[in-house]
Amino acid sequence: MSIATAPSMGKDLQQQATDYLDIDDLLCSQQTTMCRVTMPVPGLTIGPSTDPRPLVPGNKTELPLWLARSLCSARRQIVSIEQPAQFREAFREMLKADASVLDLYRHGPRYYGHGAALLRFNFPDRAEMADSVLRAFTSRFRRIMDAGCNSLDGDASLSTQRLDRVERALYAAGQRSLRETVRWQAGDTRIIGLGAPETANRKRKRTEVE
Repeated sequence: MSIATAPSMGKDLQQQATDYLDIDDLLCSQQTTMCRVTMPVPGLTIGPSTDPRPLVPGNKTELPLWLARSLCSARRQIVSIEQPAQFREAFREMLKADASVLDLYRHGPRYYGHGAALLRFNFPDRAEMADSVLRAFTSRFRRIMDAGCNSLDGDASLSTQRLDRVERALYAAGQRSLRETVRWQAGDTRIIGLGAPETANRKRKRTEVE
């Protein structure tokens, strides 16, 4: 291993360990994507045990991203990955025109996580995909936070039905912040009491004095 490649490999291993413990990343890696088999794999089948299907070159099948990544790596190209429609150029043009009006939840409850997971594959337009996902999030972020932080009236489901899960979490955070601000402005403050460790420490000091 050369000195030049060692740091980058260390970062990759660190990132893989972080992703392994990230529940959101695990859920995103479970999403399926259409793949085309490019080479025969003797003894490897897919589908239920009652109706196994061999992986024949040229066949298409849906595979979870974690498995597709293993079968489509720099070392082996057992399958090729088809780019999902919601990340192709046509959809990227719609995002570029006005991302705020699109229903991202319908195109994937974890749209941004799905896009991040797909960036691990060597699509020819991977840079354009990354730029599109980032711009979509940036353009929608302000409107989401404005809605979450400025109004407690109305049905929240109407405000969040077009949002993916990351955006819904941002909206919920804004609503919590607004409620706390309203309580504070109304004088609804609470006395901060001692926690269990502090209470036990005070009792111990009192016993020592006696």
